[in-house]
This record gives sequence, structure tokens and C-alpha cells, in this order.
Amino acid sequence: MAVAPAAQLCWTAVGGACDSCCVRLRRSHLDGIPPGNVNVPVSEFARGWFAAEQLHDDRVIRGVSDWYGAAVVVTCRWLARGTVRPEAGSWYSERSPITHRSRSTHPEYVQEEAFAVQNLWERRNKPSWLLAQPGWLDGVLDTFDWAWWGTRARPPIDMDDLKAG
Repeated sequence: MAVAPAAQLCWTAVGGACDSCCVRLRRSHLDGIPPGNVNVPVSEFARGWFAAEQLHDDRVIRGVSDWYGAAVVVTCRWLARGTVRPEAGSWYSERSPITHRSRSTHPEYVQEEAFAVQNLWERRNKPSWLLAQPGWLDGVLDTFDWAWWGTRARPPIDMDDLKAG
């Protein structure tokens, strides 16, 4: 099974560097999340985001394709204005998960991306790139439902998912 291209082992940081494979959340990383980019408590966002990162890293190591999990990770990184570095490569800011914009994240852009996700969800004919990534749209939408709109009580991936594998 092929691994999703976005599903690479990366270092992820918000306002600083973290250890690869074992992303360790520090208060300074959480302080780097722009106010208003998430509409859940930052500690809850951090738990959901890092659970997704850990599950994602495990699946990448095992060569298991998981577009849904990769979408949750990318969306969380983007919302948090995270910077990432693939095992081989330079640091970069995460692009928005649907429109692939590289501009710095703030609430107005989050709202635009959220509407783009909803519009794409409602379309009958999905773009070919999205059809080739089954689970991506669901992962992005579920992350926005939880972190932005607040219509989802639990994060898309949480600690219980880690225990289940």
C-alpha cells in the first residue's frame, strides 16, 4: 500500500523545534498558536493534534496509507501555523489543506479555508486530485468541525485511537 505523499515523517514545531518522531509539546509551542485560529481550548487542540501526529508517525513507519490521518495532521499544523521539516529537506510552513495556499494563517484565512472545505464537500464532482486521496476531505472537514466550528465534541483522532492502533 502506498503512503500518502503528505504523510512523511516530519519534525513539527510551533515557534520552535521539536524532536523528530516524538513531537513534544511545550508551553512555548502552544503560545505560538495565533489567537482565534482555533475555537477550542488550546490544551484540547494540542491533545488532539499531537495524538494525530503520533498515530500518523506510527502509520508512516509501518508503511500504512492513511489519507484521513494525514489530512488531520496537515490541517492541525496549518491552523497552528506550524513549521515542518521532512527527514530530508528544509523547514517550511504548512500549506492550507484544500486550497494549498502558503500565506500565514489567521482567522480570516481559516474561515475562507473552512468555506472552501464545505463547498468542496457539497460538490457532486470532486476534483481528480481529491479522488486519488480517499479520506483527505473527510479528515480536513472533521478537523474544521472540531477545531473551528465546534460542532464535533471530540478531535478526529484522540488518545483512544492511539490505544486502538
